[in-house]
Amino acid sequence: MNYRSLMSFAVGWGATGSSTLTRTALGNSLLGRQSTKSSTVDTNIRYFFVGQATNNGEAFLIQP
Repeated sequence: MNYRSLMSFAVGWGATGSSTLTRTALGNSLLGRQSTKSSTVDTNIRYFFVGQATNNGEAFLIQP
């Protein structure tokens, strides 16, 4: 998965507010954690990705 698809996915995923199960699974995958409850970390990951993509992530979005 390249940067463009990752950022597009992250923005769509953060904006649509997908199910808690999906967000938790992605959060655990990114952090290498196996916990079943990570709402705080999950929220931080969502806002980090959306912020990177919308504020200063242009370099990521134009990567091939």
